[in-house]
Amino acid sequence: MCIRDRVIIRTTYPGQAPQIVENQVTYPLATTMLSVPGAKTVRGYSMFGDSYVYILFADDTDLYWARSRVLEYLNQVQSRLPADAKPSLGPDATGVGWVYEYALVDKSGTRDLSQLRALQDWFLKYELKTVTNAVSYTHLDVYKRQVPELDERILALEEEGEMRRAELARWISTDAERPLAAMPTDRDLGHAPESLLAAVPLHAPLAPVLAKIAAAQTDVELARAQTRPDWSAEFDYEQRGPDFSNMVSLEFHIALPLFPKNRQNPVIAEKLALVRAKEAERDAEVRMHTAEIRSELAQWRQGRERLKNYATELLPLARDRSRAAIASYGAGRGALRVAIDALTQEINTQLEYVQLEGSVASAWAALHFLHDSGISQ
Repeated sequence: MCIRDRVIIRTTYPGQAPQIVENQVTYPLATTMLSVPGAKTVRGYSMFGDSYVYILFADDTDLYWARSRVLEYLNQVQSRLPADAKPSLGPDATGVGWVYEYALVDKSGTRDLSQLRALQDWFLKYELKTVTNAVSYTHLDVYKRQVPELDERILALEEEGEMRRAELARWISTDAERPLAAMPTDRDLGHAPESLLAAVPLHAPLAPVLAKIAAAQTDVELARAQTRPDWSAEFDYEQRGPDFSNMVSLEFHIALPLFPKNRQNPVIAEKLALVRAKEAERDAEVRMHTAEIRSELAQWRQGRERLKNYATELLPLARDRSRAAIASYGAGRGALRVAIDALTQEINTQLEYVQLEGSVASAWAALHFLHDSGISQ
């Protein structure tokens, strides 16, 4: 039986474990393909998110006839597969002529992937092309696009780290260069969250607004202290000579309205209006600050639960997937592209975990130091 007389069915079932792929995809396909005319052997392989079914035919079988028969049976079994499972026939070419494969590895650890790639492209490739009777030479360039992207991500993260440290130095000077402590993601707040919500008007972020209200109230008191009486009296005496008698006059001035309770000094009214405006501003700030505290509490509480889920479910699952894909490639059953994608997904999952850690730690710091500010006591 020749390796070229075979048909491959590859089915992608994203995000599913090997056992699920085996039960829902590989087994139905393999049992159905046993009935294909001329099929001698059927082999199935299940891995994370992928299924491979190999149908081997006799040596004298026409490959295109075999592919047509397999496609007919594949259409019949399609309705029994999950909706997310996408089967397709493999290429009609095989790897019979692939006689040698090698990997370029720097065991000293002094060269990165880009340097190894340059060595491959500018030296080894041309030497291998001189081999007698070698008709073609193919190199796998899956890293050609990945390396610049990974380098860019590393540089961006390093840049962000330096910017954060510079911002920290603005507040604590040279202490910013000290090694950082562990993330406080598993630490309690040290106080009841309800105490923060009960004392919102006294929190430090509202101190500027409270100071403005106190200043406006002081202006009102000063205006009242400078208020003059709203009535006056004038006494005049006039000596007009021998032909006229002298004149005495007494005048009283009273501002309208006549009754004091209906009178209002315009300066004091203006100051009181300013006080009311500042109090309205304070109420708005209290509502906004209360919403911010509730948001931080939700982020802290739910974020801690999500971190547990990452640690117990998502990270191990991503790690197992990448290990399975790498092992499958090492055994000659899987593609290198699949292994690279699985490893990239594991790295992305780890980065998501780190970003979530930062969000939870930031929420903890905001709530913890808000309580310890002294104003909230």
